[in-house]
Amino acid sequence: MAVNDGSANAPIGSPQLPHLLDSYLTRPSWEVAGVDYAVGIPSGTVLKNPLSLNVSGVSVDTTNHLIRVTGNNVTLDGYDFTGWSVYITGGARNTTVKNSYFYGGAGIYADPSTANVSVLYNKFDGGGATDFWSFITLSGTGSKTVDYNWMQNSAQHFLELNGGGALNYSYNLIMNGGTADGAHLNVSQFESGTYNNPVISNNTIVQTPQAAGGELIQVSGWNVGAVITNALIANNTMIAVPTSAGDPSVSYMIDVESGPTLSTATTGTVQNNYVAYAGGGAYGFNYPLGVNAGNIKFSGNIDMSTGDTINGDNTRRKRRLHRALPPP
Repeated sequence: MAVNDGSANAPIGSPQLPHLLDSYLTRPSWEVAGVDYAVGIPSGTVLKNPLSLNVSGVSVDTTNHLIRVTGNNVTLDGYDFTGWSVYITGGARNTTVKNSYFYGGAGIYADPSTANVSVLYNKFDGGGATDFWSFITLSGTGSKTVDYNWMQNSAQHFLELNGGGALNYSYNLIMNGGTADGAHLNVSQFESGTYNNPVISNNTIVQTPQAAGGELIQVSGWNVGAVITNALIANNTMIAVPTSAGDPSVSYMIDVESGPTLSTATTGTVQNNYVAYAGGGAYGFNYPLGVNAGNIKFSGNIDMSTGDTINGDNTRRKRRLHRALPPP
C-alpha cells in the first residue's frame, strides 16, 4: 500500500538532515520529513515584524508580548515571532498560523473557548530557554492540525492537547526536548477531552542527550482524563541517542498505554514506525506499564539498526535474511 509521506506538499527548501539515516541497516522506503524533503518555513520567505500586524480580530499586546487572536477565520502568515507568543482566545474559530518563526520559548496557546486551529510550516526553537512548558498548547475543540513544522530545543513538551476533537500531527521534524532540569519530555501529550481517530504520522523525531527523561510519542490519556479511540501512530521515524555515560536520552520511544481496564482504554494501531535506540538511547520501544494489549494493535514496527520487528511488549522478531536467487 502506498504511503502518503507528505513530500508532495513539502515547502521549498533543502532537507535539514539529509544524512540522518545513512548509517542504519534499514530505513523507511518512503520519503522522510527533514531527511528527504524540507519542512518548516519555505526557503525565501521574508518574515515580517509582528508590530506591523493590522488584521481584523488580532491585537498586539506590547506589555505582555502577546499576539491576541479573538476573531474568526484569522491567518497569521510569515511573521518573526521572536520573543512573542500567539494567544488564541475569545471563542476564536478557524485560526491558522503558518510560515512563521518562534524563538526563545515563544509559542502558540489556544484556550478552551477556541476551535479549529492549524499550525503549518513554522519553525520553533527554544534557543536555550527553560521557562516554558510547551511550544504548542491546543486547549479548544474541533480540528487540530500540526503539520510540516520544524521544532527543536523545547524545555519540556512539543504539543499539548486539551478539550478533545480531531487531530492530525504529521510531517514534522522534531528535535531535542526536555532540556530543562527536572522536565518530562513528550512529543505529544493528551491531557483532557475525547479524541476520535487521531493521527500521528510521518514525523521525524530525533532526541540526543538532554536534561530530562520522558517518552517521545505519548498517546495515553486514561490517567489524566483524556479518551482516545482508534488512534493511528504510523510511519514515524524516531531516533534516541544515549548520553556519553551510556544512559538513555528518553525512557521509551512511545507510550500507548491503553489503561487499567477495557472501559478506560486507549484504542488504536501502531504500525510501520522505524526506530533506533541502539547503545541504550531508550529502555525500549513501548512503555509497558498498564498496557491492556488487546486494545492496541502493533505491526511492522522496525528497528533500523538491526532490521528486527518490535512488538508492543518489546519482544522482537529477528530479521530474516534471504539469499538472492540467480538470474534466470
